[in-house]
Amino acid sequence: MKVPFQEDAYKDIIEVGQKAASFIRQHFQKKDFEEETKAHDNSLVSYVDRQAEQIITRGLAELYPDYGFITEENTIRQDDQRDYYWIIDPLDGTTNFLHGLEIFSVSIALSNRSGTLLWGLVIDVMNEDVYHAAKGQGAWKNDQRLIQGDSSLKMSLLSTGFPYYRFDKKTIYLTHLEGFMASCRGLRRCGSAALDLCHVAAGIYGGFFEYDLHLWDIAAGALIIRESGGVVTDFEQDHENWKLAGHVVAGNPRCHQEMFDQVIKRNPTQPKRTS
Repeated sequence: MKVPFQEDAYKDIIEVGQKAASFIRQHFQKKDFEEETKAHDNSLVSYVDRQAEQIITRGLAELYPDYGFITEENTIRQDDQRDYYWIIDPLDGTTNFLHGLEIFSVSIALSNRSGTLLWGLVIDVMNEDVYHAAKGQGAWKNDQRLIQGDSSLKMSLLSTGFPYYRFDKKTIYLTHLEGFMASCRGLRRCGSAALDLCHVAAGIYGGFFEYDLHLWDIAAGALIIRESGGVVTDFEQDHENWKLAGHVVAGNPRCHQEMFDQVIKRNPTQPKRTS
């Protein structure tokens, strides 16, 4: 399955994402925002999240009026039954944003109706780096082609995300955390899964793992990893179920395999998502 638009259209889509990133950056620098708490999962959201989402959805709707949307903030009708639909997290790392930590991103992916990811974009808002990938065409950071390395688990930094609203997986998560701490060079928790995945694609991290993510958190970053030559699965090494389960293990091929061989296979009981 190919991307349904020509390569010269990428620039227009990236510009839509950059407009949202610019809006977020301006408000971050002004510190003129108020936070709210979502009732269903206790996560934080702000006016900036919603406005950034509207900037993206309006811009993409002008370019591709027949495409549907799946978005985090629900500012537009949700529709994944079109031939193609966008998957959008307008501000991945809202808690960082609200607390003044400069690690957050804009994430946009395109899927077809069958769930195949075709195109992905992640913008590091404060550094203004643009990560993007098209299925079968490779992955890029700005003008630099991303090619996966082969660092071992022992020689790698890993990234992860801590549970913030569901703690039923705490025991198995801490078991994995303890195992990885003893098996790699170090662990980092930066607070934006989309950026973490891009940093795996760029070779900064050898691998990434996290439970209970939403599709908009990981769709674009997962495609960017795969197009750089990396691997994305769930905790049972299923290459597609992670999109439904929200449990993700990603990395360069060597590190990804060693994450299973050295740690995960020692603890085979994996939780199922019950959102």
